[in-house]
Amino acid sequence: MVVFARAERRAVSGSSKLPTGLIGFVARQLDLTAEALADYGGRPATRTAHVASVCRHLGHRSLTASDEHHLQSFLAGKVAQTGHAAALMETADDWLFSDG
Repeated sequence: MVVFARAERRAVSGSSKLPTGLIGFVARQLDLTAEALADYGGRPATRTAHVASVCRHLGHRSLTASDEHHLQSFLAGKVAQTGHAAALMETADDWLFSDG
């Protein structure tokens, strides 16, 4: 989860949301079958605790109202440069990741 979160700039809520190749890779590292990881995150408390651990490791925190205001201001400055919604979402992801 740590590598995926760092590379994709988002946490996932369970193994079903991860690429099968990644699940197989992690399973081999842990000397498990991919099927053994299928139930990972099935228990909400486990999933929540692990996502929180990954976020702490990467230096990420929950979005606050202040962060939301800063993001809106940041995006307002970018809106004039592009009318492409996907580009704005990518820019928002980049800002959120760089700001932790």
